[in-house]
Formats: sequence, C-alpha cells, structure tokens
Amino acid sequence: MPRPAGRAAPGAPPCGRRHLAAIRLRLGRRPRALAPPVVTSAPNRPHRVAYSGDRSRLRPQVEMVDGVHRLQENLDSRGNQVARAVPCVKKGTEMKIAPYQYRGAGPTFSSRYLMVPVLAMLPPLDEHTRVLDVGCGKGFWATQLTPFGCSIVGVDPSESGIAIARETTPAARFECMPMVQDLCETLSEEPFDLVLSLEVVEHLYSPREWAASCFAALRLGGTLICSTPYHGYLKNLAICLANRFDRHVQPLRDGGHIKFFSRNTLEQLLHQAGFRDTYFTGAGRARWFWSSMVMSARRPE
Repeated sequence: MPRPAGRAAPGAPPCGRRHLAAIRLRLGRRPRALAPPVVTSAPNRPHRVAYSGDRSRLRPQVEMVDGVHRLQENLDSRGNQVARAVPCVKKGTEMKIAPYQYRGAGPTFSSRYLMVPVLAMLPPLDEHTRVLDVGCGKGFWATQLTPFGCSIVGVDPSESGIAIARETTPAARFECMPMVQDLCETLSEEPFDLVLSLEVVEHLYSPREWAASCFAALRLGGTLICSTPYHGYLKNLAICLANRFDRHVQPLRDGGHIKFFSRNTLEQLLHQAGFRDTYFTGAGRARWFWSSMVMSARRPE
C-alpha cells in the first residue's frame, strides 16, 4: 500500500514541496494551483504580495505602468514577495544616469561636519589663489571661499545645482559638465593652485579617472583636498552587528554611493595617480566611527 503523501519513510530526508507535488501526481491527485498575487497598496509604494502554493515555481512578473515603470518583485528576509515600482527605460533606448536634483541654496548635510576639517586643511588663500571645485553641486564651498578673494571655478553634471550656484555666487565661474581628464583644456584655464572634491568619488564608476583628472588640473606643488564616507574595521563591524548594512549601502536606491573607501584604499588611489604627502583626518561622529574622512595630497614639483 503506498505511503500517504506528505509522510516520508523512516530515515529518509524530509520532502520539499516539489517532492510532494511529484507524489501527488503519482497518486493521481492534481497539484495545487499557484494562486495569483494579491496587491493592495499604491503603485508607487512598497507593498507585500501574497502567494500560495509552491514557491519554487514563482517567477518575477513584470508590469509596465504608464510606459515608464515596471513592477519588480523580490523575496524579503522572511521569504515573502515584496514588489516595488522602479524606474526603467524602454527597450532599444540608451540608459543614462539622471544627475542629482538640488533644491534650494544652503549647506548640505555633509558640509555641517566637514566644515572644520576642510577649512583647517586649506593652504593660505589670497586674491592670487586659483581654486577648482570638482563636483561643486550647488556651489556651497565656493560661497565659503569667496571672502578670501580667490578665483573659483566649479564643475558639476547637475543642471539644477549649477543654476543655484550661479545665482548664489555670481563672482565664481560654474560650468555644467561631466568629469573629464583634461579639465583645464576643456575649461580653457591654467592649472589651479587648489582642487576641492568633497563627497564626490563615492559616486563615480571610475575613481582612477577622477584622481588622474584632479592631478592634471593642479599646478606643480598644488594641493588636492577630497572627502568621502569613511569605512574601517570597527565601523563596518558595528554596521553588521546592528543589522544596518542594507540601510547603509542602500542597494535599491537609484544612483547614490557605489564605491566605499577605507583610509588605505583612498591613499592608494591618490598615490597611484601621482600624489604625495597625504594627510588624513576623520569628520563627524566619534573616533573610528567617523561619518566621512578628509584627505589632502600634494602634486610633486
């Protein structure tokens, strides 16, 4: 007499749902049908999708919403289906990264804790000093350096940021352009005495091109001051122990941070580009748990 479905023989490994479905077929019973998903929330907000039946047979379903969104489903940590409407592009079109949209003048969140260490690293500034701000955003740092009388040029791919920068700091020059290796030639400018690039490199696919571009934009003996979120052993361990990894790296966010540097990797990046005499300091939070790190480096004469 055959053993009832769902009951394994003594000593046999436990059966999964696929095995139970196969047993039902052998016994002439029809497998349970996979119930359709039930979606109850708004299309632009995360919502839970309930399924019944064999989860091993699930396949992500894609639904176009107004031609510009798709319904993307994933399993969460408990095995539940979670769906979210995410931006996508139509087939056959070139996918591009939308530049960051700035709203209103004023300091950014990171500038609040970067202000003191960045100002402490600045070389002597006067009316003869020429400064290039790579990734200037809405021109906040240009506004801080204008009282010193130096000449400032800022570049950023965000049109909204450049528009705000031109309005708030008309004495400086701002250009909407992507990162290129020959910045001085593109801008028709002479090499600069100081290059600032704060909270920029973590957004770039090619950090080495960024470092080479900053190096080429400096005169001999010029100074680079850059910053990026800090990552070290204790901070990384604390993030994992607190189960905050997903919130920290934000993998579902469009754009955002795609590179995560430690002090050693940032120093290595600058040394490979030709910089020397690097100096490091942390910014924000307690020691070894800094929010960001600020590093200065010099182009050899």
